[in-house]
Amino acid sequence: MANSLLADRDASPVGKRWAHNFVERQPELKTRLFRKYDYQRAKYEDPTIIRNWFMLIQNTIAKYGIRSDDIWNLDETGFMMGIIMAGMVVTGSERGKSTVKRLVQYGATVYMGSRSEGKATDAIEEIKKEAPEGDIRFVQMDLQKLETVVEAAKEIRSKETALHGLINNAGIMNTPFEITADGYEGQFQTNYVSHWFLTYQLLPLLTATAMASPSGTVRIVDVTSDGHSLFAPSEGIKSDDINMEAAGSMTRYGQSKLGNVLHAKELNRRYGPGSGVEGAIWTAAVHPGHIHTSLGTTPKLTSILRCMGILDDVDKGSISSVFAIASADFKESDSGGYIVPYAKSASRARTRPRQTWRSGYGSGRKHS
Repeated sequence: MANSLLADRDASPVGKRWAHNFVERQPELKTRLFRKYDYQRAKYEDPTIIRNWFMLIQNTIAKYGIRSDDIWNLDETGFMMGIIMAGMVVTGSERGKSTVKRLVQYGATVYMGSRSEGKATDAIEEIKKEAPEGDIRFVQMDLQKLETVVEAAKEIRSKETALHGLINNAGIMNTPFEITADGYEGQFQTNYVSHWFLTYQLLPLLTATAMASPSGTVRIVDVTSDGHSLFAPSEGIKSDDINMEAAGSMTRYGQSKLGNVLHAKELNRRYGPGSGVEGAIWTAAVHPGHIHTSLGTTPKLTSILRCMGILDDVDKGSISSVFAIASADFKESDSGGYIVPYAKSASRARTRPRQTWRSGYGSGRKHS
């Protein structure tokens, strides 16, 4: 009902808990009259009650000067949406599904990068049940084959003149040791190298968009995990033994996640606020939380973790990514930082004091 009224005003749709979160942010609305209207609004699908509820909010805004866009842009995540979302890229059909859903609900055109067209199609169909107007476009991308990353980037560049966001989201965990055709250990390539390479291929378009857009509206998010601090080698990236065949699978996983953190920091150093470049790109490394996805846990382990309260619902996993890529509450000072559950800026990620991971931007392998 609320969204039908908002549609009449050409306003953006809102999430299921936007009203509750808005009220919690505005103490001036915690009155007996408002509680009465709020109770009636939640209980009855009555347009008159809902309009009265809106009118009370508008009168409160007029009296106390609350920003009106806080009403229309606050969703169930509890933070402000509001940057331009003309075009986004999200990797991973399973892990990226909730993120894509949230973005298209706010009007973004989203390219879903996935190895499997079938899985991507299923994910898109599921998203459209909740966001039927969502503009979601499948782009084939196998992160264990760099040539497909090149082709995916070419396809996106051929279709878009502007790109406001890239979420390097797909990943694998705790997989047996294997070397890809490109010469990298499987987890390191899937989680880090291919996402680094996709970013490299899309940087010209992202940079051009940033130069023509308001500050802070072009962003790159690297989805990492607390595995970067729990499992990575104590000395950091093993550049002299990058594939670490003798190490355990979780150590290799931790190294790949540390690569994500360092990638976001290095992108910020080169292209972010304070870098001196025209058209800065804001970046973040995001720990989504311990989310139940197909990332790498067995059904038995998943059940145990859920019973222990360690695993969260899949939808929660997108909150921090969407915050970093599209929220007006993500500030310039957050760029290059580490975001933890849910939508909070951490003091720091665990890296060696001066360690960065810079290979490739101007050095290393060349791909075209």
